[in-house]
Amino acid sequence: MWMDALIEPVVKDLDQINKSAAEIIMGKYGFVAKSVTQTVSADVFNEEDAKSLNIPSGSAALIIERRYFTALADEPYLVARSLCRADKMKLSATFISSK
Repeated sequence: MWMDALIEPVVKDLDQINKSAAEIIMGKYGFVAKSVTQTVSADVFNEEDAKSLNIPSGSAALIIERRYFTALADEPYLVARSLCRADKMKLSATFISSK
């Protein structure tokens, strides 16, 4: 993971830790998410990504992008992008009322 604004490596391999990128950034820089926007979109795997997953190029994919904000009008301080196999994906969301 790289933070473009700081041009500094934070963590090179997220598999080596048991924290999310947002938790790492909060601990290191003090940024706390006031809002998170998540977008799910459809795409297909290119040859390179398909090869790494041992699936045919052009297979259905889902892109999940999360943008973390410290305030509603700010630019995001973190953008997390996940590329997932559409045939193996399960998405679950829980919405909790603030009232």
